[in-house]
Amino acid sequence: MGQWEYYVQAAFYLRVANLLGLDRSAFVFIFVEKSPPHAIACYQPCDLVMQAGEMIINRDLRVLKDCYASGKWPGYPQTITACGLPQFQMKQLENLL
Repeated sequence: MGQWEYYVQAAFYLRVANLLGLDRSAFVFIFVEKSPPHAIACYQPCDLVMQAGEMIINRDLRVLKDCYASGKWPGYPQTITACGLPQFQMKQLENLL
């Protein structure tokens, strides 16, 4: 569930459900394969994972509040930034030399 931060989405959905007065006792991820046989797996994040999601939501909401208050929004650097090549391309270039 790593790079897509599904656990943050789960915590957010449960937070919204709670605000709407809906039952928020559990959250289950249902994963379905895109191609046949379309196997299905269900996972329920543990309390620690959901707490981590809550912490990230709280941090992000603080940043959003600060942005509204200051009128300053984080984004791309305001200066010229040097860039290079990915490591694999550097290796390819080294092999050509």
